[in-house]
Amino acid sequence: MVERLWCGKPATIAFTCDFHELVTGDLRRGQPLLLRYDPLRIVPADEPYRFGDPARPVLAHLQFHDRAPPAEVVLQSPAGVVACPDIDPTGQGSMLWADVDVPADAEQLVVWFSFAAVGGTAHYDSDYGANFRFGFASRDIDNLHATVTRRPGEAADLFEIGLDAAAGIEAVSVPFLVLGDPSRRHELGLRPVAIVPGDRRWAASHAVPRGAVVRYKVCYWVGGRRMIDDNAAAWYLVPEPVAEPLPPPPAALLKAASSWS
Repeated sequence: MVERLWCGKPATIAFTCDFHELVTGDLRRGQPLLLRYDPLRIVPADEPYRFGDPARPVLAHLQFHDRAPPAEVVLQSPAGVVACPDIDPTGQGSMLWADVDVPADAEQLVVWFSFAAVGGTAHYDSDYGANFRFGFASRDIDNLHATVTRRPGEAADLFEIGLDAAAGIEAVSVPFLVLGDPSRRHELGLRPVAIVPGDRRWAASHAVPRGAVVRYKVCYWVGGRRMIDDNAAAWYLVPEPVAEPLPPPPAALLKAASSWS
């Protein structure tokens, strides 16, 4: 089974100024979530806005159940008002923050943002009205397993993948590429192969070049909307790299260290 990099780690979603939404950590029901947001996404360039001004807040709107009223959270600057914010498209610069408690019975996480201009005009950052939606990948996708298998007598190897998807997941696909040939991207549609109470087993396979190393992520659909499990933006690798053992220290170094004891 594939081991996720982010399993058990605190969850963060960063909304960067180049309009990416980066999920890191383990987004789970009943656990805290840190939202990080760059106001350059929503504040007009000609707006007289100071980063972190509490009188001109950016609001996050969160919905955890369909048709439920959204919760409203004020995004704040941990450093207060910043005259010269650090602009970083990776999300490592100056960002507004908000701590959110995800309910234990949350169905999904839906987020959008709003900002009121000086003249009263409301501006929204909402994925063009569709809103940003996030699933709980560690609950939705389980027992992820992938291999690249040598096939005797065949010119190509076989990339095989299987996973358990929670009930309610409508479709699953795996975008992937072969390292060394990043220009050719593939999308492998998975099919349900077995049904157990509460989960369904999905699987598929695809021919890949001999000796290929495959980089992939998992996409799945709930209520017609796509969710992504991309291993905290690192994607997954198969075969997984083997850690090389460190060589023992030189005898002279061991001898010198023992003289200090």
